[in-house]
Amino acid sequence: MNIENAKLYIKNGLGFVPIKKEFRKHSFAPLLTTLLMGVVPGVVLGFPWYLITIVMLCISLFTIFISFLYSQKIMSIKNRLILQLIVIVPWIIQLILIEIMYFSLIFQFNVCLLLLIIPIVLIAVLLGVKNHKEVCSEYIYNFKGVNRSRLRISGIIIGILGMNFAALFRNAEQSVIVIIILICFTIVNSILSVGLLSIQRLYYLNKLAQQGIMLESE
Repeated sequence: MNIENAKLYIKNGLGFVPIKKEFRKHSFAPLLTTLLMGVVPGVVLGFPWYLITIVMLCISLFTIFISFLYSQKIMSIKNRLILQLIVIVPWIIQLILIEIMYFSLIFQFNVCLLLLIIPIVLIAVLLGVKNHKEVCSEYIYNFKGVNRSRLRISGIIIGILGMNFAALFRNAEQSVIVIIILICFTIVNSILSVGLLSIQRLYYLNKLAQQGIMLESE
C-alpha cells in the first residue's frame, strides 16, 4: 500500500460537509423516498408488499435516529465515513425495494429483477478494484483528477444495462412509463453505490492507524 495514495484516497471520499446538521438533513432522504414513491405501490400490491413498506418506513426512521445519535460524536474522518454509510446504505436499500415493487406492478417476479441490482454491485466492485490498484501503485495519484473517469465507467455500465433492460420489454407498450421509472431509479442507485466505497476507505484508514499514521493530526 502506498501511504500517500491511501491518504489522498481517504480524504477524497469525504463528500459530506463535516457539520452535524448536514448529516442529519441527508438522513431524511430515505424517509422522503419511501413516502413519495414507496407507499402507493405497497398499498396497491397488497400483502406482502405493504409489510415491506412498513419495514422501509422503520428503516428510514432508524436511519434518522442513528444519524442524530452518531452525529453527536466528534467529526473525525472515521466518523464522517461511517455517517456517510449510515445515510447511503439505507437509501440504496429503499430504492431497490421500491424498484422491485414497481416492477411487480406490471411484470411477474422473475430473473430480470437482477438488472436492477447488478449496476449497484458491479460499479462498486469495479471501482473498488481499480482504486485498490491505484492505492497500491508506486506512483502518486490525484484521485480528484480521476473522478471523471469513474463517472464515465459508471455511465457506460448504466447505459448498457439500461438499454438491455428496455429491450427486454420493448413489446410492453402499456408499461413504458414504468420502464422509464425503473431505469431512472437504477441510474440514481448506481450513482449512490459509489458511496459504498467508504467501506474501502475505512479499511485503508484502519491500515494506516495500525502503522501509527493518524490523518487527523495532519
